[in-house]
Amino acid sequence: MLFLLNDVVYDILDPSETLATYMGQIPFAHNRHTRQSAIETGCAMALSSPGFKSVPLDGRMALCCILAATNLGVNAAVFVAPPGARSWRDVQSRLASVPLELLGRMHQLQQVAPLDPGTVNRTVWLRIT
Repeated sequence: MLFLLNDVVYDILDPSETLATYMGQIPFAHNRHTRQSAIETGCAMALSSPGFKSVPLDGRMALCCILAATNLGVNAAVFVAPPGARSWRDVQSRLASVPLELLGRMHQLQQVAPLDPGTVNRTVWLRIT
């Protein structure tokens, strides 16, 4: 399964199997996530590491799996901490179901070079209502 987290597409394979592998790698992780707690986890991670840049790969993979597992049909999420954000509640989030063909193209493109956040925003988030 492909999952877009901010401006990176991750291949999380089978989310339940991948989550079992990486669950201990993210802060705030526990075995009984709900839709809301999954979003709160993403917000807290985005607050502590804008753009998830300092979150290890396995932590980002686990977050993608938790979001996919608790939000049926969701394969994309964006979390943005505005300047001056002091709490996870200040972080803006959005979840979506993106066409698989688009995620596949983006995944191929990022094998050559990192995806441009502006392009991801125009291609995905501005088109989804």
